Amino acid sequence: MDNRPKLDLLGKIIESLAKRISPFLAFVLLLIVILTGVYVVAPEVFSNWIFWVLVVILSTFAFILQVVWKRWGNGGKREKAGKKIPQSDDVVTTLNFLTILLREGKLADASRLYIDLIKHPEPQWQSSETSVKNIWDKNAPGELKVITELWLSRPNSNDAKSCFGHSGDVKISLALQWALNTLDDDWEQKVRELTKQFYRAGLLSSPEATKIVKRMMREDLRAVLRPWLVVTFHKESKASIPDDIRLGLDFLGLQGNPFGAERAEKDMCLFDAYYPHLPALKEVREKSPAIIFGKAGSGKTAAALWLVSQGIELRGQPPSWFPVYCPTTTEPDISVIAHAVAETLLCYLAINPSAFTNLRTSNRQSIVHLWVNSMAVGDELIVRLREARMPLTGAGAEMEKNVRRLMKGISRANALTVDEYLRLLDSCRPYGFESVRVFLDWNLKTPSEAIIPLTELSTQLANVGIFVSAFVLGAVSGKSRTRLRDEYPVVNLIQFDWDETHLREFLRIRLAQCGEDSIASWCNPLARRPDPDGRLIQAAGSNTPQGIIRKGNALLRRIGEKQALLSQEDLDKPLPP
Repeated sequence: MDNRPKLDLLGKIIESLAKRISPFLAFVLLLIVILTGVYVVAPEVFSNWIFWVLVVILSTFAFILQVVWKRWGNGGKREKAGKKIPQSDDVVTTLNFLTILLREGKLADASRLYIDLIKHPEPQWQSSETSVKNIWDKNAPGELKVITELWLSRPNSNDAKSCFGHSGDVKISLALQWALNTLDDDWEQKVRELTKQFYRAGLLSSPEATKIVKRMMREDLRAVLRPWLVVTFHKESKASIPDDIRLGLDFLGLQGNPFGAERAEKDMCLFDAYYPHLPALKEVREKSPAIIFGKAGSGKTAAALWLVSQGIELRGQPPSWFPVYCPTTTEPDISVIAHAVAETLLCYLAINPSAFTNLRTSNRQSIVHLWVNSMAVGDELIVRLREARMPLTGAGAEMEKNVRRLMKGISRANALTVDEYLRLLDSCRPYGFESVRVFLDWNLKTPSEAIIPLTELSTQLANVGIFVSAFVLGAVSGKSRTRLRDEYPVVNLIQFDWDETHLREFLRIRLAQCGEDSIASWCNPLARRPDPDGRLIQAAGSNTPQGIIRKGNALLRRIGEKQALLSQEDLDKPLPP
């Protein structure tokens, strides 16, 4: 008679018991059997205290073995899996919920659930009938599939590159644009992070991607300029063009005004038609404190605002610096600088909360400390963040939680000392930026005696990674310049001047915005020679960009008034003082 089936069955029973019985329970059962046998064979052993000490030691060892087995062995794995793996009814409910979310158009919630399930896969969901991916592939829109695939591949650049190779640059760009327009605030933050990360890595290069990145950079630029009501160019529209200038533009068939507003704060053409090749501007861009002198209309404010935009655009390219614009009409001190940094950080971090949450705790604490002592505290600070468009979900919710927790250990001081400000500012910069550049726009004529305190302040701030570029009205004499350079060698002294060559190039770049390379086409045949552009520059006077903009707008008004091309007299007529 073949006993192999019985032996196989016995083996399976033993194997099953081995899998299900813990070491401690097995030891207890074995101990009971041994004690029973000892009692039958040699009952006198039970009266020996050494025997019982040995039993206690062995029992303790078995208990420790049980703990280790549950914590690190198969028992622990099975116990942890038991916590994760739901019953079959729970699996069906979860999958049905995912399907319902997708079919009802609740795509943001559906994508979050899908990502959570994919990151924590369960054995029951791997079959073809109840696969998460099967439901996702059947019901999710194509753009949502691309976005979630990108987000899941984000930690690994190689996975991201393969994702791009599979989907294509244009397809991914369109999916990013779709997500920005369709999904919620939490996903908007994720898409912003994805787009910037891949664009800087060179994985996005299509025109569609460039448009998306420029849009995001404009949003970041609006954020860092939001505290200053005087800056309105990012809020302007074509409707803001004055009617008398619009008449001239319509006569010439132009869609926009190539000259723009006479004040840089309102000039919509500022960034698209800025002239960055002035030698003095190259000196300002160096990583060192600077004081820039210039007469009215020389482009100091335009330069400061353009440099702010460069800080946003060049983030991630070393040396990266966080830009802070600080217009003032009073003599600046460290509290003015600190307040400008605090306001700008709040508005920027509100729409980029991951740039706060990714910081070390000490940096986050310094930023919150600066906010509390410069702006607001408690619920008032949270309200300020929400007014600046901090999301209520995702990274925004995490940021709010961090801010509330850090505020508990900070008391508001009546006034901080210079050293206390410096210690705070030393750590106050968003994630991804190496330093802070403050562009101080001093809008009043600066007395010579005020330059020395400004130079001292710039030197102190440079020691903690805050580099001040102060644009001041006027000039500095030769003796004062020599003294300042000797006493404060770290501060660069720069004079902002324009010659005719740079003014001509400035005019050419402005005209190129409307497809023109000269104003000759605006003139009647008699006025087209000689050199109408040179005559415009000469008539503008002052040798400043603002003079050219004023003269250009005056010519457009003249065309609108006459409903005719310009004459020689129109070109040569000087501007009123």
